[in-house]
Amino acid sequence: MGLLGWTSVLRGIAPRYPSLPTTGLYAVCRHPVYFAMALVSCIGPVWNIDHAVIAFVFTAHCVVGPVLKERRLEKHFGAEFAAYRENLPFFRLVVR
Repeated sequence: MGLLGWTSVLRGIAPRYPSLPTTGLYAVCRHPVYFAMALVSCIGPVWNIDHAVIAFVFTAHCVVGPVLKERRLEKHFGAEFAAYRENLPFFRLVVR
């Protein structure tokens, strides 16, 4: 939503971003929110054309979104994010 950025604009100060998350779900998947959204949109007991269209659109968003977000994260965190991305595939099936 960009709430941090908008509240900073309203206050007239530079935004102070938190550190790169690497624990919890971020130790298993680089973008757990996108992954969960794609999973939820594709799971359902009954499929119809409406569900298929919505699942396709949401899943497409969940594929393109992380690519764009990773560009921003690389600009912001630089080498720290590059090392994180190198050590963690998009989704890790086995937790270390």
